Amino acid sequence: MADSNQNELEKSLAVLEHRVSELESTPPRVINLEQTVGQLEVQFKTMNDDISEIKKESKETHKLVASLGEDVRKLFYTGVVLASVASTLLLGLKLYDTWQSIQQRNATELQQ
Repeated sequence: MADSNQNELEKSLAVLEHRVSELESTPPRVINLEQTVGQLEVQFKTMNDDISEIKKESKETHKLVASLGEDVRKLFYTGVVLASVASTLLLGLKLYDTWQSIQQRNATELQQ
């Protein structure tokens, strides 16, 4: 009977040791969760870096658009000035042509 009790105790001890070792080892589900969390951390960092890059590029784009707007404004005013000068020159040429015509008519009338 003592042997029987000892065998029972040894079996119980073996079962207990097996259960303890199972509890000490990390369950596969926990390992999967840890891997998923690790992947999510990497994705989050990548997304955060992408957002930072987009913000940086957005600021640079804003600066370029502002500079382009200033250049367009300068070109517009330059065009206005050139158009005004050309219009003034054309008006001056037309006045000169009219004056020449009047001079020729007067010269023709004087000769007759």
